[in-house]
Amino acid sequence: MTERKPQDTRERILETALDLFFERGYQGTSMREIANRLELTKASVFYHFPSKAVLLATLCEPLSDELEDVLERARTIDDVVQARRELIEGTLDVYLGHRKLLYVIFQDLTMLAHDTTFNRFLVLMQRIHDAFAGPDRDVSVRVRTVQLFAMLGDPVFLCRDIPP
Repeated sequence: MTERKPQDTRERILETALDLFFERGYQGTSMREIANRLELTKASVFYHFPSKAVLLATLCEPLSDELEDVLERARTIDDVVQARRELIEGTLDVYLGHRKLLYVIFQDLTMLAHDTTFNRFLVLMQRIHDAFAGPDRDVSVRVRTVQLFAMLGDPVFLCRDIPP
Protein backbone atom coordinates (compact mmCIF):
# COMPACT_ATOMS: atom_id res chain seq x y z
CA MET A 1 0.00 0.00 0.00
CA THR A 2 1.42 3.40 -0.98
CA GLU A 3 1.25 6.23 1.48
CA ARG A 4 -0.41 9.35 0.19
CA LYS A 5 1.86 12.40 0.26
CA PRO A 6 0.38 15.32 2.23
CA GLN A 7 -0.92 18.06 -0.01
CA ASP A 8 1.41 20.99 -0.51
CA THR A 9 0.44 24.07 1.57
CA ARG A 10 0.51 26.29 -1.50
CA GLU A 11 -1.87 23.94 -3.34
CA ARG A 12 -4.15 23.76 -0.29
CA ILE A 13 -4.30 27.55 -0.20
CA LEU A 14 -5.17 27.72 -3.90
CA GLU A 15 -7.86 25.07 -3.59
CA THR A 16 -9.40 26.64 -0.50
CA ALA A 17 -9.28 30.14 -1.97
CA LEU A 18 -11.06 28.96 -5.10
CA ASP A 19 -13.75 27.29 -3.00
CA LEU A 20 -14.26 30.44 -0.93
CA PHE A 21 -14.21 32.73 -3.98
CA PHE A 22 -16.82 30.46 -5.55
CA GLU A 23 -19.00 30.44 -2.41
CA ARG A 24 -18.68 34.12 -1.39
CA GLY A 25 -17.21 35.89 -4.39
CA TYR A 26 -13.73 37.29 -4.81
CA GLN A 27 -14.60 40.62 -3.17
CA GLY A 28 -16.45 38.84 -0.34
CA THR A 29 -13.51 36.65 0.69
CA SER A 30 -10.60 37.80 2.82
CA MET A 31 -7.15 36.33 3.22
CA ARG A 32 -8.01 35.85 6.90
CA GLU A 33 -10.99 33.64 5.96
CA ILE A 34 -8.76 31.55 3.70
CA ALA A 35 -6.25 31.15 6.53
CA ASN A 36 -8.97 30.30 9.06
CA ARG A 37 -10.49 27.61 6.88
CA LEU A 38 -7.08 26.01 6.50
CA GLU A 39 -6.23 26.48 10.17
CA LEU A 40 -3.16 28.47 9.18
CA THR A 41 -1.98 31.88 10.24
CA LYS A 42 -2.69 34.76 7.92
CA ALA A 43 1.08 35.32 7.74
CA SER A 44 1.48 31.80 6.39
CA VAL A 45 -0.97 32.51 3.57
CA PHE A 46 0.78 35.82 2.82
CA TYR A 47 4.12 33.99 2.75
CA HIS A 48 2.88 32.01 -0.26
CA PHE A 49 0.76 34.76 -1.84
CA PRO A 50 1.60 38.41 -1.03
CA SER A 51 -1.93 39.53 -1.92
CA LYS A 52 -5.35 38.22 -2.79
CA ALA A 53 -4.85 39.49 -6.34
CA VAL A 54 -1.68 37.41 -6.71
CA LEU A 55 -3.54 34.40 -5.37
CA LEU A 56 -6.30 34.83 -7.94
CA ALA A 57 -3.78 35.48 -10.72
CA THR A 58 -2.03 32.22 -9.80
CA LEU A 59 -5.35 30.40 -10.02
CA CYS A 60 -5.81 31.84 -13.52
CA GLU A 61 -2.45 30.73 -14.92
CA PRO A 62 -3.51 27.14 -15.77
CA LEU A 63 -6.67 28.46 -17.49
CA SER A 64 -4.64 30.74 -19.74
CA ASP A 65 -1.97 28.09 -20.34
CA GLU A 66 -4.61 25.59 -21.44
CA LEU A 67 -6.20 28.14 -23.79
CA GLU A 68 -2.75 28.77 -25.29
CA ASP A 69 -2.48 25.01 -25.87
CA VAL A 70 -5.85 24.96 -27.64
CA LEU A 71 -4.74 27.76 -29.92
CA GLU A 72 -1.45 26.01 -30.69
CA ARG A 73 -3.16 22.69 -31.46
CA ALA A 74 -5.59 24.43 -33.82
CA ARG A 75 -2.70 26.16 -35.61
CA THR A 76 -1.18 22.78 -36.48
CA ILE A 77 -4.34 21.61 -38.26
CA ASP A 78 -4.44 22.39 -41.98
CA ASP A 79 -8.13 21.68 -42.52
CA VAL A 80 -10.08 24.84 -41.61
CA VAL A 81 -13.17 22.95 -40.44
CA GLN A 82 -11.11 20.66 -38.20
CA ALA A 83 -9.13 23.61 -36.84
CA ARG A 84 -12.35 25.42 -35.97
CA ARG A 85 -13.70 22.28 -34.34
CA GLU A 86 -10.55 22.08 -32.20
CA LEU A 87 -10.99 25.72 -31.17
CA ILE A 88 -14.61 25.14 -30.12
CA GLU A 89 -14.14 21.78 -28.42
CA GLY A 90 -10.82 22.71 -26.86
CA THR A 91 -12.16 25.97 -25.46
CA LEU A 92 -15.25 24.23 -24.11
CA ASP A 93 -13.12 21.55 -22.44
CA VAL A 94 -10.96 24.23 -20.81
CA TYR A 95 -14.05 26.15 -19.68
CA LEU A 96 -15.61 23.03 -18.19
CA GLY A 97 -12.39 22.14 -16.41
CA HIS A 98 -12.21 25.61 -14.87
CA ARG A 99 -15.89 26.27 -14.22
CA LYS A 100 -15.43 27.40 -10.64
CA LEU A 101 -12.75 29.89 -11.58
CA LEU A 102 -14.68 31.23 -14.58
CA TYR A 103 -17.74 31.64 -12.41
CA VAL A 104 -15.66 33.72 -9.98
CA ILE A 105 -14.23 35.83 -12.80
CA PHE A 106 -17.57 36.38 -14.54
CA GLN A 107 -19.20 37.41 -11.26
CA ASP A 108 -16.90 40.41 -11.00
CA LEU A 109 -15.73 41.41 -14.45
CA THR A 110 -14.34 44.67 -13.08
CA MET A 111 -11.41 42.57 -11.82
CA LEU A 112 -10.42 41.97 -15.42
CA ALA A 113 -9.67 45.59 -16.12
CA HIS A 114 -6.96 45.91 -13.48
CA ASP A 115 -4.74 42.88 -13.81
CA THR A 116 -2.34 41.68 -16.47
CA THR A 117 -3.23 38.03 -15.80
CA PHE A 118 -6.84 38.69 -16.69
CA ASN A 119 -5.75 40.81 -19.63
CA ARG A 120 -3.85 37.72 -20.87
CA PHE A 121 -7.10 35.76 -20.69
CA LEU A 122 -8.95 38.41 -22.72
CA VAL A 123 -6.16 38.61 -25.31
CA LEU A 124 -6.19 34.81 -25.62
CA MET A 125 -9.93 34.81 -26.22
CA GLN A 126 -9.49 37.47 -28.91
CA ARG A 127 -6.76 35.39 -30.54
CA ILE A 128 -9.03 32.33 -30.48
CA HIS A 129 -11.84 34.36 -32.04
CA ASP A 130 -9.49 35.68 -34.73
CA ALA A 131 -8.16 32.19 -35.48
CA PHE A 132 -11.69 30.85 -35.76
CA ALA A 133 -12.99 33.66 -37.97
CA GLY A 134 -9.99 33.54 -40.29
CA PRO A 135 -8.19 36.33 -42.12
CA ASP A 136 -11.05 37.38 -44.44
CA ARG A 137 -13.68 37.98 -41.79
CA ASP A 138 -16.44 40.48 -42.23
CA VAL A 139 -18.63 41.94 -39.49
CA SER A 140 -21.13 39.09 -39.76
CA VAL A 141 -18.46 36.43 -39.25
CA ARG A 142 -16.94 38.32 -36.32
CA VAL A 143 -20.31 38.70 -34.58
CA ARG A 144 -21.18 35.04 -35.13
CA THR A 145 -17.76 33.99 -33.83
CA VAL A 146 -18.07 36.05 -30.67
CA GLN A 147 -21.59 34.71 -30.07
CA LEU A 148 -20.51 31.12 -30.62
CA PHE A 149 -17.74 31.35 -28.03
CA ALA A 150 -19.98 33.28 -25.63
CA MET A 151 -22.36 30.31 -25.67
CA LEU A 152 -19.52 28.09 -24.47
CA GLY A 153 -19.63 30.02 -21.21
CA ASP A 154 -23.21 28.98 -20.46
CA PRO A 155 -22.23 25.68 -18.80
CA VAL A 156 -20.12 27.70 -16.37
CA PHE A 157 -23.31 29.17 -14.93
CA LEU A 158 -26.02 26.69 -15.85
CA CYS A 159 -24.22 23.45 -14.93
CA ARG A 160 -22.43 24.47 -11.75
CA ASP A 161 -23.92 21.53 -9.86
CA ILE A 162 -22.65 18.91 -12.34
CA PRO A 163 -19.23 17.49 -11.47
CA PRO A 164 -16.48 18.06 -14.05
